[in-house]
Amino acid sequence: MIKKQIKNFMKNVLMMMATFVLLAAGCVEDRLDLDDVPIGVDFTLPKGEKAIVDAVNGKLSIEIENVYDSRCPANAICILEGNYGVDLMISDATQSTPVKLCNLFCGSDYKLRDTASFVLNETEYQIVLKDLQPYPGTIENDEPKKVILEILK
Repeated sequence: MIKKQIKNFMKNVLMMMATFVLLAAGCVEDRLDLDDVPIGVDFTLPKGEKAIVDAVNGKLSIEIENVYDSRCPANAICILEGNYGVDLMISDATQSTPVKLCNLFCGSDYKLRDTASFVLNETEYQIVLKDLQPYPGTIENDEPKKVILEILK
């Protein structure tokens, strides 16, 4: 009887450990290499880092110059939703251009996504601002902001 209880206990422990391992494996972030981002793929750019996009006529470098976030914190009740945005500097081998993107209430428009067009080396591109993480009030304030972007040709 005791051997059977020990055997059942061990089975349960092994099942819990296997479940934990599978859950932990699912939490691993699939991070795209920021040194070789393909066109048409979402990528996460943390503030202070640079992304290199494999573009039509060479490489594009994307850097965050400024991030602003006035969204209502998750743990607050607000009258307005707020908004967020990012100022970027996009460069190729010979030129640079500033790009500003914002979401939610931007001026008089309400946008879930903001797209801007820009031209470098005689090639027109679009950049899409998809998200800004972390959402205010969900984690400690010292975590750097991460911008979710996509470059389109």
